[in-house]
Amino acid sequence: MKICYIDESYDKNKRIVVVAAIMFDITRMKKTKTEWNALRTILSKHLEHNLEEIHTTDLYRGLNIWKKVPRERRFKLIDEIIKYINERKHKILFSAVDSEKLSAVEQNENFKKLLKCKGLHDSTAKIEIYRLAAMHLALCVQKLNMNEKNNKGDSLLVFDEKDNTIIDLIWNLPTWAHEYYLTGEKYKKMASTNSFHLPNIVDVPYHADSKKVLAINIADFYAYFLALYTSLKEGIQKPDSRFDEIKQVTKWIQQMTISFVDDSNRWVIKGRNNCEDFFYQIAPDALRTIKKDMKMKTVTYTE
Repeated sequence: MKICYIDESYDKNKRIVVVAAIMFDITRMKKTKTEWNALRTILSKHLEHNLEEIHTTDLYRGLNIWKKVPRERRFKLIDEIIKYINERKHKILFSAVDSEKLSAVEQNENFKKLLKCKGLHDSTAKIEIYRLAAMHLALCVQKLNMNEKNNKGDSLLVFDEKDNTIIDLIWNLPTWAHEYYLTGEKYKKMASTNSFHLPNIVDVPYHADSKKVLAINIADFYAYFLALYTSLKEGIQKPDSRFDEIKQVTKWIQQMTISFVDDSNRWVIKGRNNCEDFFYQIAPDALRTIKKDMKMKTVTYTE
């Protein structure tokens, strides 16, 4: 069975949300927890006290407890965190929603029906992009592991304490969402049974305190830099003029892609069904083929 720790991050203007997960096998749980504590100790050496949780914004920007740590050292620590995760072969999954793209597709008749799901709306009847991205991430987890034998493909989802409606939404999915990982007759059969549960997601999603679960901090770490990369790449926010921010963040994303699952797990390029097309249309342009794009950049740099 797999454990997925999940957190989210927004761009500066809250136009884009990225929800990221770090996944590992439950048989490695004890070892992984020991490794998390070792990572916490490594990071704490650069501070005047023990580190309870990693606030990625603070680490990157040099705020609060990281204020006295020079930028060069903080950036080196970010390199080390990415290397630490890559060496342990954990899988990183993510989803993202661009609210401007969502507003555009809300006018599409094919997609309007999908968005009628009440669990996606806030108290003002507006679509909550975090819930939409979290639902998509759960579908990505299901799609990734559904063909593993026995219970090896089963997954438990653990979210940061934020939005309790996520539990009900993911545990009681709208019927159309199952088309994301099923095609043709299999989807029609499931739709006819009115089944709401993802077959490989065990139990309802859980919530955990990020101060006590460092893995959620790691999920936030990836979500933060993916959201930052997107906002810089698409001109949503201006880069920091004190250094070449776009180049630096792109370098980190390149390093991170070693642990990313394939782009097609998130956004299918060709032959999309209606559900796949919906999530593709609301995804930020900068992330749709991110693993492929970064691989091509690496080839260019090493020539």
